[in-house]
Amino acid sequence: MRMQIEMRSPFWVTSDTHFFHTNIIKYCNRPFKSTEEMNETIYSNWNNTIGKNEKVFFLGDWVIGTENKYSVGQFLHDQLNGHKLFIQGNHDNHIKKYTKIKVVDGVIEVKYKGINILMSHEPIWDFPHDIHIHGHIHNNDENTKLKWNMFNVSVEMTEYKPVHIDDIINKINIKKSLIIN
Repeated sequence: MRMQIEMRSPFWVTSDTHFFHTNIIKYCNRPFKSTEEMNETIYSNWNNTIGKNEKVFFLGDWVIGTENKYSVGQFLHDQLNGHKLFIQGNHDNHIKKYTKIKVVDGVIEVKYKGINILMSHEPIWDFPHDIHIHGHIHNNDENTKLKWNMFNVSVEMTEYKPVHIDDIINKINIKKSLIIN
């Protein structure tokens, strides 16, 4: 499914929180001693970054675990600041079954400041947009660094907090000038 949105005001983007996923700490070398510490850090960073009425796009992989973990994931969702729109990630198989979180199964195309932005969970290598924002690959970002108009918002790459769209655009422009010049 493809959802198209025109945004007149700025927004935030993040991905791959993997709340309650014990092994993600090891797999991605996250700097936490426990899932409780990881969950609390990501939760605090989110609410210290996002205002109550700001828009947030979450690009997949919210919670890992059982029905009970999804119930707590719903509670976290409800306590986190912002108006959230989710894209389903590859680990969000049960998000629709166990939560009331509204999830887009596919991609979101956003027009912002005249820029065509594609947002998806996984990187898409052939896209007709100005910028492609994605998650999924965590801190394994070597291949996407080769394309100046791709930006990975997996939490490992963003200090475990959402990123403002204007910051993404600025970083893309810097990356573009370094590659093209």
